Amino acid sequence: MNASLTRDQVRDALLAILRDFLGEKGSAPISESTDPIKDLGLDSPDGVDFACVLSERFECRVPDDLNPFVDDVRHCGRRVGAIIDLVLRLIQNQRA
Repeated sequence: MNASLTRDQVRDALLAILRDFLGEKGSAPISESTDPIKDLGLDSPDGVDFACVLSERFECRVPDDLNPFVDDVRHCGRRVGAIIDLVLRLIQNQRA
């Protein structure tokens, strides 16, 4: 994907990726306020797999110690909106 993606483009792509990732479990509505762990039944190990998918689809490096579903600094789960912002930062860091 292009490094000049807008936030809306990243959001739309990330929501589609998340729905694909969920597969048959993906019938619940997903918005920026959705918590993948609490609301979608995913867990921390799923976040590691999801990081690999994000890295591939957005053509950006996701650090090995970064779990997109978990904010280690705040010791809580990330909502989809925070994951979108995270992906945007990763893409921007690739350009720098």
